[in-house]
Amino acid sequence: MTLNRQRAQKYLQKFDFESLFIEELGWDTIAPVTLPFELDGEFFEVVSIAQKRGFTVFQCITPEIPVRSLRVKLDRQLTEYSKSHLLVFGDEGKTQQEWLWLKPEPGKSAKVRSHSFKVSQNAEALLQKLEALIVEFKEETSLTHLDVAQKVKQGFDIERVTKQFFQDFEGLHQNFCLEIEGIDLEADRRWYASVLLNRLMFVYFLQRRYFLDNKDALYLQNKLRICQQEGTHFYEFLKDLFFVGFAQPEYERDPAIQKQLGKICYLNGGLFLRHTIEQKYNSIQISDRAFSQVFDLFSRYSWHLDDRPDKDPLEINPDVLGYIFEKYINQKEFGAYYTRPEITEYLCDRTINKLVRDRLTLTPLSPLGRGAGGEGLLSLIETLDATQCDRLLNEILPTLTLLDPACGSGAFLVAAMKTLIRIYTQVVARAKVLLESPHPLTPSPKGGEGEPDKENYWEISPSLKRRMTEISRQFRKEPTTSEAILWQALRGRKLDGRKFRRQQTIGNFIVDFFCGQERLVVEVDGGIHQLQQEADRQRQELLESLGLRFVRVRSDLVEQDLPAVLSQIRAAFLPPSPSLGEGLGVRESIARWFEEASQHPSLEYYIKKRIITDVIIYYARAENVGLLFLAE
Repeated sequence: MTLNRQRAQKYLQKFDFESLFIEELGWDTIAPVTLPFELDGEFFEVVSIAQKRGFTVFQCITPEIPVRSLRVKLDRQLTEYSKSHLLVFGDEGKTQQEWLWLKPEPGKSAKVRSHSFKVSQNAEALLQKLEALIVEFKEETSLTHLDVAQKVKQGFDIERVTKQFFQDFEGLHQNFCLEIEGIDLEADRRWYASVLLNRLMFVYFLQRRYFLDNKDALYLQNKLRICQQEGTHFYEFLKDLFFVGFAQPEYERDPAIQKQLGKICYLNGGLFLRHTIEQKYNSIQISDRAFSQVFDLFSRYSWHLDDRPDKDPLEINPDVLGYIFEKYINQKEFGAYYTRPEITEYLCDRTINKLVRDRLTLTPLSPLGRGAGGEGLLSLIETLDATQCDRLLNEILPTLTLLDPACGSGAFLVAAMKTLIRIYTQVVARAKVLLESPHPLTPSPKGGEGEPDKENYWEISPSLKRRMTEISRQFRKEPTTSEAILWQALRGRKLDGRKFRRQQTIGNFIVDFFCGQERLVVEVDGGIHQLQQEADRQRQELLESLGLRFVRVRSDLVEQDLPAVLSQIRAAFLPPSPSLGEGLGVRESIARWFEEASQHPSLEYYIKKRIITDVIIYYARAENVGLLFLAE
């Protein structure tokens, strides 16, 4: 059973942990019990939300997530009530979560295992942990409490990436060398051990990202188990995987080998060509025990590719792999040096950013001159017009070509990816503002010239905001006859491509219809408005002071002569600004870009796809994981 990631992520974002466990993970309902705790003068309520064979999941929602020391102290006290449990902290604003599990240690205090998740970040790292907690229907008859505890252990018992990991890896490398037979020279054995571990780490990343054999996240472990059951050597299977599966197109593969491998993508990389050592020695043998040890070590860590500043500290990331490649795999004696992120990011800042700016402005800047780097480009992007945005999205960025003449661990490629994502994101944000606002905005003392306040024209308290949202939803459910008629004519950009919203909240007011693109409010006045003309006037003056414009139409006219009403609204539209370029060609080009982006899972996904397919990245050495980071 595979986790439905889209639904699971929605439950996480909504803080609906009960549905997540019961609907997606196959756990059981539980009578909700609220347990009060007092710690250091603060009060907490912990509520049970799901269980499986006596293993309970609790949640604790607080205005702000308590500090780690309080979370751990509360979790230890909860253990007195429930020995086996998982505790989820969340803030009332639904922005952040902390998942805690106390790993039992015989004769010692339980070890704290935790995972931090921000709603604004990618949930993949957490989803990988939760996937281990899935209980399939076929397991129900024989499932025990210990089985459930083992599932939680498998998902959350992840070691921190510290020097201990490097020590473990060094020991693994030494032990792996001892298991290699058929290579006489010790230097060659060590070299070949590095080559195989390099390949295995690459494949392990692929399987953890569900790229292998119909999304089999345990592809290597499962194939090892099958080989042991059939009495064949796993090393022989790996050679078919490396030199046939990854190195040959599917139509060229032997059918018998293809059936054994399953659905494997063709990578066409030097990493999966026969190595010099493999050409030199024809009778290499490696025991299955050696590979079991490798997978045991790998399974203790999270293999999620996340290069954001707030990345999970429990993850194996490009920086960690770069260190390993330098010290144990490529090794300095072979001329391979790992370049730290701050250096590669500086190089990208001084090359990619400068190149983009030069092509956009057609005015070459000094490589080290003022404004040559990222800050100069950022300030330029903030002032782009639509024609320039169109050139960047459809001409300049897609035609960039990057060369990495000495690609080792892929550090420069990772930095290049991050730099291009940042540029794309800023350009897309600017293009979106211009696309939705085709005329100069009224200067605002809060946002400045041309800076809309995202339709939150002034701040109101969260409680009032929630109340206003509830009221507007109710109004949408119960429209008047005239409102329903007009909405059918405005919805779906039917009126000259303008996007309207109905019953839109603006501060502590609700307007009938609102077009953010035109900053236009449309009010449908029924008979009741004859009795509240002064209140309507004051309300309109206040909203107009924010730069909004009004069109008031009579409800009876909407029902009797809708075309006349639409003409009245259309007449209030402002003409396009010269800053948007000549004609509608630029607008249509940008709109097509956004339309294509909407066909993908997310804007971030589409941007990465464009970078991978458009920006041709040349590299001299193929024995690296750089392209995998880009594929992420």
